[in-house]
Amino acid sequence: MTARPRIELATAAYLRRLNVPSRTSEEEMGAADAREFNRKALVAEFGPQPVVGAMADHLAGGVPVRVFRPAGDAGAGPVVLYIHGGGWTVGDLDSHAGVSRALCALAGVTVVAVDYRLAPEHRYPAAVEDCEAALEWLAAHADDLGVDPRAIAVVGDSSGAISRR
Repeated sequence: MTARPRIELATAAYLRRLNVPSRTSEEEMGAADAREFNRKALVAEFGPQPVVGAMADHLAGGVPVRVFRPAGDAGAGPVVLYIHGGGWTVGDLDSHAGVSRALCALAGVTVVAVDYRLAPEHRYPAAVEDCEAALEWLAAHADDLGVDPRAIAVVGDSSGAISRR
């Protein structure tokens, strides 16, 4: 058996576990359905959410962000600006909360997750501009957030890892 049939069988089994409708291609779904599918898939795949000390939503220069603080947060430590993946069209703060929580809990750092505008409703470079605005806000408000402005890391997965213009 070649690798391809095994991958297709594993994918089919995974989609059955998620109770995904028969039209599973994101291209066939449309943006709203693809976003819901992605959210359910990632939440199910990540499993139980790691425990963090605190979580709060903010507007960062008009861009929604979610701040995750580690348990026992001593403050003034490093901070991670996290840019979720999803091909710039799917993904949000909820679908990638498990990743944000894991970064926060396992690394013991504050995580600021960006909820950038998605395509196709918002064309390039809207998402990148939102990420830049969130970074500028984070640097300007580091003291308010109780993080070290000299220790800001920018990380992401998938499209969120290639956020440069």
